[in-house]
Amino acid sequence: MGTVIPRMRSDGSTGYQAQLLIKRAGKIVHREGRTFDRKQAASAWLEKREKELAKPGAIERVAATDPVLAAVIDRYTDESIKKIGRTKATRRPALSCDP
Repeated sequence: MGTVIPRMRSDGSTGYQAQLLIKRAGKIVHREGRTFDRKQAASAWLEKREKELAKPGAIERVAATDPVLAAVIDRYTDESIKKIGRTKATRRPALSCDP
């Protein structure tokens, strides 16, 4: 369920904060918010986002953790068609999270 809240900004203008909260079995499973200049834009974003998250498996995809940068780089080097150049090969250990 979404809510639009008017908020006073430091420069005196009004911003509209759209807050989205989804509960399952009495527990919060997803919470997100975004600020807009116009109330209509905030309401439109809420409707669009609620429809996106209503699809099966959408909340699980949003809640999934991002992979570690080193794992992403390893996958890139493994799946790369070209051979990895000297610069990429020497910089790879510096980005590693491994001790």
